Amino acid sequence: MFHRITTAAKRCLPADVRTDIANRLVHARRAGKEPIAGLEWLFVANLPNSGSTALAMLLSTAPGATTLTDNGEAQWLMPRLSKGIERWNPEREIDYAMLRSVWIDAARRRGVGANALVVEKSPSNIVRLRALTETFSDMPVHTIVLTRDPYAVCASWAKRYPPAKLGRDWDARFVDMEADSEDLFEALGALYGARAQTLQACREIAQIVISYEELTEDPDRTVARLTAAIPRLAGMNSGAQVRVKDYAPQELSNMNAAQTARLSPAQRGAITRGLMPYRAVIETQGYALEDA
Repeated sequence: MFHRITTAAKRCLPADVRTDIANRLVHARRAGKEPIAGLEWLFVANLPNSGSTALAMLLSTAPGATTLTDNGEAQWLMPRLSKGIERWNPEREIDYAMLRSVWIDAARRRGVGANALVVEKSPSNIVRLRALTETFSDMPVHTIVLTRDPYAVCASWAKRYPPAKLGRDWDARFVDMEADSEDLFEALGALYGARAQTLQACREIAQIVISYEELTEDPDRTVARLTAAIPRLAGMNSGAQVRVKDYAPQELSNMNAAQTARLSPAQRGAITRGLMPYRAVIETQGYALEDA
């Protein structure tokens, strides 16, 4: 009877609270246990909608490579890593010992065996990348930085996320903005710039930096570069079909032109105004600002 009451009570709890309770139980059970033999980690540091899903699917074609969730983002296994604006706060307190237990347990549940490579690409990882790599430092850890054209990224954000969602999950400034307004696009440009600055700092611990553009326009060369930097990736299939968001499976292709074609001249100018304070870091990453 007590068990049934407890189970019923749990069902009344919010999903994130139930997940947190389950994670704490996993951590308690795994405390002090050895990780999977030969397990390796590959972190992709990236901004949302920058091509990381396509890259993760490509990386996952390496022998023994896998992800902990279907979309390659293990942030969704822990509420504090995935819920609301605070996930983007580098000062947010994270129980990294529990994170380690939960992620290794997730690998076991997905049938990951010895000498496997876990590909992890949650965008909010960029604010705590060094802490994540230190958490798994007793195992081989690899890091890739991925960049993408700011206008294409901002256009994708505007298409996929209404202001209310942006305000709830990313930055409160978006809550009262109108969709497709110049104010919205200027704020998106500023948000891209701030995140690009955070991404730039990730280069300090990355083995390689690649761009979405080179990935999609010359997959063979990009695979060769990745393998040279991280030999563990040998055997990737550069011609693999990838499924990104709601698009049909297809070979890698550059979607920048299709993304930016939706932008009006006024919206492009607004993005430029938002990007302007971050011009130096954006140019360092290989992109040019348009006229405002």
